[in-house]
Amino acid sequence: MMLLDTLRAHHRMQEAGFSEEQANAITGELVSVLSETFATKTDLLEFKAEIYGKLAELAGQVAAVRGEIAALRGELDTRIAAVRSEIADLRVELIAQIAAVRGEIADLKGELTTQIAAVRGEIADLRVELIAQIAAVRGEITEIKGELTAEIAAVRGEITAVRGELATQIAEVKGEIAEVKGQVAELRNEVASFKTGFSKWAIGIIAAVLLGSAGISVAVVLTLGRLAG
Repeated sequence: MMLLDTLRAHHRMQEAGFSEEQANAITGELVSVLSETFATKTDLLEFKAEIYGKLAELAGQVAAVRGEIAALRGELDTRIAAVRSEIADLRVELIAQIAAVRGEIADLKGELTTQIAAVRGEIADLRVELIAQIAAVRGEITEIKGELTAEIAAVRGEITAVRGELATQIAEVKGEIAEVKGQVAELRNEVASFKTGFSKWAIGIIAAVLLGSAGISVAVVLTLGRLAG
């Protein structure tokens, strides 16, 4: 706060030809004007506390945004883990089905081998019939292989579709994260702009105080004080 040397001002006004009553009146008016115009130390402390309160509020908002990002990341990790678990379960199921089919083929081969061994022990005129039966069995094996190939292709298609859905979900999550980062950047810009404005205002106040202490006329000091405010 800028202080006014009332005694010195009083003497100067008397030296300039003012009466003691006039000097007292003018000095009192100057003290009143300065008290109403310039901010006191208490005013500055209250303003400083208000600024820190707003900064703390902004910091809390940024922390909340960061918490939302962390929660979103945790949710995404959970979803990815669930999808991976489903894929693993599907893989186990497919392996079990393929193993079962292989077992059936092995059983079928064993049965065919037994039948062939029995047929070989039969008379030559049954050989043609056995050859026909073998051909039929080979046809069944071919059909089974075709069915298995189709099932495997279908499963691969389902896996590809699941991967596509996962890629889409991940892209959406990345877009949401980018949007949140943009909002945080805007908050930071607002804080920086506020700090810049406050610095200019404080410099104006300090300049007005220094000029007043240097003996500059009251009118000039008041004008500078208004410009700084």
